[in-house]
Amino acid sequence: MITVRLHLDDVGHHQTLWSGEFSGAVDSPIPLQTQVALHATDVTRWAVSPRLKSIRSDPSLVAAYLEGEDEDMNGGGGRSLAIARDLVARAPHLAAAHTLLASTVGQENGLEVLTAEARAESTREAKIAVGLDGSDGQAYAIIAGNLPLTSFKERENLLLKALSVEPGNASANSNYILGVLADTGRLEDAVARARSAWRLVPFTEWVAWSLPLMLGFAGQIDEARNYIAEMKRKWPNNPDVLFKSTEFTIESQKPPFAKALALGTDADLRSYYERPPIGKPGGMNVWLTTIKARTESTQDKRAAAQLLEQAVYDGVVPPFPAIAAMSAIDNVDGAFRVADRVLATEQIHRFFGEHNIYYLFGIQGIQMRRDPRFMALAQRLGLVDYWHSSGHWPDFCSEAGLPYDCKAVAAKLTASAPASTRH
Repeated sequence: MITVRLHLDDVGHHQTLWSGEFSGAVDSPIPLQTQVALHATDVTRWAVSPRLKSIRSDPSLVAAYLEGEDEDMNGGGGRSLAIARDLVARAPHLAAAHTLLASTVGQENGLEVLTAEARAESTREAKIAVGLDGSDGQAYAIIAGNLPLTSFKERENLLLKALSVEPGNASANSNYILGVLADTGRLEDAVARARSAWRLVPFTEWVAWSLPLMLGFAGQIDEARNYIAEMKRKWPNNPDVLFKSTEFTIESQKPPFAKALALGTDADLRSYYERPPIGKPGGMNVWLTTIKARTESTQDKRAAAQLLEQAVYDGVVPPFPAIAAMSAIDNVDGAFRVADRVLATEQIHRFFGEHNIYYLFGIQGIQMRRDPRFMALAQRLGLVDYWHSSGHWPDFCSEAGLPYDCKAVAAKLTASAPASTRH
């Protein structure tokens, strides 16, 4: 075992601003080297940020900010909320303090399980940060992330603003890729943006995995696997369960499914899929049964579809990936039946960013998208109005074999919709 100790000092004030200790095996040094390099990069970037200019003369405030950011990004978020609240109280005019608080409020065990009150506080603090410093891309990204799921245009505008003032902001890049481009069916644009983010934000894993994820949904599985392999080299032995979740999702897109089924036995991944906000106990068994059924008999597919449908109603698995999987096991009627029950207009309007619409636009949802009923579902989700008003049409509208004119149907649905239901 070898231990590396890092510290960042304010030489002028003779004070240590941040320190960390990292240990690893002598005969396998790469994971330790990676951990040390990533922490050093993050802390240095935060420390030299011009946003801390107003508190440079007070090393204790700089140290508190660095500790809060490090805890929020790398420590699971357990102490970052208390640190952020204290920092806001001590430096109320520091935009970065309000952004840190907005980022941490409501987090639980590293997962954002937000109450309405926490979401409102997060948005309020982010807006204060924007008022104090209009160049804070993270604050814009937080406001965008707290919007209702169907607020596509407002989310897009906020994230484009974030990217214009801070092109390398991790949250803005990730949220724009997933919450705007992918969620509105623009997977080609999502892949292109994810390639850009891979270069712009090279040290943040949860931004990097958007590229293989988008490639997987687009059906480019081999290239997605190549990027997963590159990530494993870059972040060896990474304990983040989202890494495993990304690989599981990619390997579940199309056969063979041996890798997906093997990953599904991982205890950490099972725990992730079986606790809120992702799901409940039994969820992983539902997914594994559904994956297996895709290469089995019609009877097996029918049994899996029944299991999957009930699991959605019971909250054991989330709706969007389940609906796409239902389509993939040749049960399009079941997919729309589930959508009609759990994605009614009054329910959709209570959804926020914990739901991922982009599952509907991946290769699993092809059969569903070719059914004319899909456009009515898209209208309930606020997508038809967004497509029609923005001119940003989803990729499937130009897919070969689509049995209806996507834009013509969208125009009719928009014209017939009551003004009060338009987004």
